[in-house]
Amino acid sequence: MSLNSKQGQSFTDDNSKNAMAQALQENPLKNNRNFDADEFASNLAFEQKTNKERKQSVSLTMTPTMKNELTDLAKQNGYKSLSEFAVDVFQKILDYNK
Repeated sequence: MSLNSKQGQSFTDDNSKNAMAQALQENPLKNNRNFDADEFASNLAFEQKTNKERKQSVSLTMTPTMKNELTDLAKQNGYKSLSEFAVDVFQKILDYNK
């Protein structure tokens, strides 16, 4: 199934509007008033993973400054790439919300 299966179609139909409204209402971070981003960030401990899972390519868009600062932060923490660092950050976010 292509992710672009509705490419060229308008998302103004009622089903699309309702699905989007429901998805936005069920956002766990938005609805979790107890989520403290500063506390979360201060508790991040980055460790090298021992088990490896096959990865999929994902594209993210960010400013050049953000990319440079994150790359520097990754290298300071012993990561060989921003990608490897980002994977661990995202995993920590997922683990935190379980």
